[in-house]
Amino acid sequence: MESTKFTNLEANEDTHVNGLTLSVSEIETAVSVSLTAAQLLSTVLLVEATAGSKVLTLGAADGKAFIIKNVGATNTFSVKNQAADAGTSLTSGSGAIFICSTTTDASTVLSFA
Repeated sequence: MESTKFTNLEANEDTHVNGLTLSVSEIETAVSVSLTAAQLLSTVLLVEATAGSKVLTLGAADGKAFIIKNVGATNTFSVKNQAADAGTSLTSGSGAIFICSTTTDASTVLSFA
């Protein structure tokens, strides 16, 4: 199986790889936020929390998958699909593949460094 390394992905542009379209959104925030309708269409979320202990609430349908990367230099934030979820912490430089569930605390999270 051939693997592809993704580098230099630009925010808010569609990136095409062998027929696969990856939509990228870049989010920088000092407060806890929920995804906008446009951001929900993205596949890749590059997130920087400019203040610590913030929450990114996805609000996505069952089965929607995201690749989420904490691109910030210092702050950790939590990711959850719905407000009632416990959430998953992403430290600076880490990321996760997040497969959403609308059942509380049932989203699948595969973390990576």
